[in-house]
Amino acid sequence: ELERIPARLALVSIGYKAVAIPGMDTTFFSDEDQGRVRHEQGRIDAPTATEGGLYTSGWFKRGPSGIIGTNIPDARETVATVLQDLETSVAVNPDEPPLESLLKERCVDVVDWEAYQRIEMQETTQKRSEHQPREKV
Repeated sequence: ELERIPARLALVSIGYKAVAIPGMDTTFFSDEDQGRVRHEQGRIDAPTATEGGLYTSGWFKRGPSGIIGTNIPDARETVATVLQDLETSVAVNPDEPPLESLLKERCVDVVDWEAYQRIEMQETTQKRSEHQPREKV
């Protein structure tokens, strides 16, 4: 069964190796064996007049390597690209409620930048060993 959910942004983060889903254009992959996709600063496909863009981060972006901390620069680069595209995108419908309203309506807990920095501070100062980069909370 196929269900379409209207959204301006969808994020998927499952597994360690990206594989094509049925019907996916496999030319997106730069290295299918490693599960990496072609992208420019996290953008796989630019927004169009009717749809938002397609973006990537983490292992799907660079292949299965690194640690959680390695994903942060990937994510920052991708988020910067998404924000840049949102500023210039023709796909944004001004009649749709902003993402913040939708998240609040659905009772989604949002971690803003200040909260993320507090979490990062706790994780990096509460680690069990000097050899580990952080202790997840």
